[in-house]
Amino acid sequence: MGRRRLIGILVVVVAVLGLLMLLRSRALPPVVVVAEVRRGELFVPFSAEGIIKGWQAGLSLPIAAQVVDVLVQEGQQVRRGQPLVRFWDQDMASAVRVARARYAQAVAVMREAERAYAQACVETRARIQRAEALLKEAEAHQRLIERGARVEEIEQASQEVEAARAQSELAQQNWQRAQQLYARGAIARVEYERAKQEYQVAEARRRAAEANLQKIRQGARPEERAAAQARVESARAELALARSMEGNLAVLKERVQRARAALREAVAALHQAQSMLSLRTLEAPRDARVNRCEVEPGESVAPGVPVLELIDTRSLWGEAELAQEDAGKVRIGDMVRLSAPALPGRSWQGQITAILPAFERKPDSMLRVRILRITVKMIEPPAELRPGMEITVEGTGRLGTTTLLVPSDAVQEEPNRTWVWVVQNGLVHRRVIKTGYFTYNYTEIISGLREGELVVVMGKTELSEGQRVRIQRQR
Repeated sequence: MGRRRLIGILVVVVAVLGLLMLLRSRALPPVVVVAEVRRGELFVPFSAEGIIKGWQAGLSLPIAAQVVDVLVQEGQQVRRGQPLVRFWDQDMASAVRVARARYAQAVAVMREAERAYAQACVETRARIQRAEALLKEAEAHQRLIERGARVEEIEQASQEVEAARAQSELAQQNWQRAQQLYARGAIARVEYERAKQEYQVAEARRRAAEANLQKIRQGARPEERAAAQARVESARAELALARSMEGNLAVLKERVQRARAALREAVAALHQAQSMLSLRTLEAPRDARVNRCEVEPGESVAPGVPVLELIDTRSLWGEAELAQEDAGKVRIGDMVRLSAPALPGRSWQGQITAILPAFERKPDSMLRVRILRITVKMIEPPAELRPGMEITVEGTGRLGTTTLLVPSDAVQEEPNRTWVWVVQNGLVHRRVIKTGYFTYNYTEIISGLREGELVVVMGKTELSEGQRVRIQRQR
């Protein structure tokens, strides 16, 4: 009996305590976890589809030719400078022969022009020097004629007359003595004739000396002055003619320059023809692998038509098509992660090295979708990668400017609006907002909130407009 009574009392006490706790819980406001609207930089994920690319080139010839031999096969690894295809070179050899003949002709023309110019220079300079010397001599003679004889010249001529007279008198005395001796037979006829001849010569010299003295004393006659002036004018005309020939040197020099220019053109044409001749063998421009071979021996190949396609699988990169809405998220230098459907479960790192400056329409798209192409340098990619493989590029970008952010758990979406619970003075209010970029953790706020306001993150399911709450800061 006592035991049952004790149990009944305990039941009553527990019921009373439960009722008291229920009443207390209804009297206290609910507890909500809040976060402060803050300004920060939002890091948002992005992804883009693309393909693997590598160095790839189609090799062709700039002229028409015929294939003689194909030296490689598709899939074969080739090294730089390795012969790939041989071509028939008959037309090329003919072009080289023509170019060589034109070169030889240009050399001959240039040498002849240089020889003629050099010879004309020598002859013109010599003629000018001769004309200058003749003019100088004529002018000196004219000055002498115009000036007349000087005192010392007259004195010298007088002395010559005195000497000639003395010699003449001595020769006359010798001849007279020879006459007497010859008459007596004392000397031979030869000695007599010699004395006579010496007298005649001495007498002629005396007369010449006297005539020269008389001429010097009289001065130059008018006809001598006229002859001297004519001689000067003739020398001046000869000098002017010689100097006028210098104009012909300019013509000859221009001819040399034209010949040299023609020679340079001939040399360039010969080098071009010889380089074309070297295309008899098409060589690999770098280490690569033959991807496609488009010709067979005996085929004729038109200029510019690819005959081989080479690919270098050791220098690969990624090219992806970034959606227009993700264009603002990426920067050159951003690190990304790549994966390929052909290599499931594997991924590797990469770095954005180029972003094209303009958007373009997505190829093969029925919609007017715009894309931005990016280039990705791959870091330690798998060896199984091949050009043309599809890849996915994933990364985390940043908007580049600070913006208002709230935890994504605070944002509630309805068909026609997006809103959050804002706590003001201990009361909650529904606030319609406009959002931008978002991630799993944070959402960008375009409008509707101010920095520093508190939004409800947890405990928001049972709230009502204007309800009083107790807040707990999010850690």
